[in-house]
Amino acid sequence: RHPDLGAADYRLLPELIEHGEMVGSRDGNHLSFLRRFGGQWYRAVVKQTRNNELFLSTFYKVNEWELPRLRRRALRAGNP
Repeated sequence: RHPDLGAADYRLLPELIEHGEMVGSRDGNHLSFLRRFGGQWYRAVVKQTRNNELFLSTFYKVNEWELPRLRRRALRAGNP
């Protein structure tokens, strides 16, 4: 669903998840991570299954103006 992402973007995922800002989710089964690389923000959402397996749910570029909304939504849900 995000044809603007290429192989170079996907190589950022380990660092994004390890060092990104974790903003959580409403249901507790997803973790959302934000991080800036160069001048571009990215968001990755990882889902945990009942068997404790992790899957990349979504990964996309984020506009800087969207960051406050993403952070507020996590706070309303009681996440860090």
